[in-house]
Amino acid sequence: MSNASDFVIENGVLTKYNGNGGDVTIPDGVTSIGVGVFSGCVSLQSITLPEGVTRIGNRAFYDCESLQSITLPESVRRIGNEAFYECRSLQSITLPEGVTSIGDKAFYGCSSLQSITLPERVWIIGKWAFLGCESLRDIVIPDRVAWIGYLAFGRHSGITLHGRKGCAAEKYAKDYDCRFKELKE
Repeated sequence: MSNASDFVIENGVLTKYNGNGGDVTIPDGVTSIGVGVFSGCVSLQSITLPEGVTRIGNRAFYDCESLQSITLPESVRRIGNEAFYECRSLQSITLPEGVTSIGDKAFYGCSSLQSITLPERVWIIGKWAFLGCESLRDIVIPDRVAWIGYLAFGRHSGITLHGRKGCAAEKYAKDYDCRFKELKE
């Protein structure tokens, strides 16, 4: 449970968290999760963000090793670099339809991550974004993705990328020796 005193909010940006972790609900009025706000909060288990948050800042949940679930509002557009880096207990996440960019190392080392749903509007997947996600076996890459960064899913990993023929996923799979399965119309 969270208290208003657990949060420092400046001009809509959550800049600091002073709470004890557990199950946290960010208060209404927050529009951005600042850099490193929950970084290293090992007792954080779940988090709910309010509608209106558009950006998850760099290293926002870095090394929150007990984080199991996060509820993202439809308003989120950008997932910052290393946003969920080494969140080893995170098993699944659905990114809202408005997300267009997944930063470098955004989900790096999320070794328990088994499922992620990428929205159709994503067009950039950063370098090493899903490297070290050993439990992630299948991921559908939307047609709109124009760029998949260096080793975004690792090399020779056990993952199968699903996408349309000629898409960025097919090129990535060829370049990095991953499996690719063509999606039919």
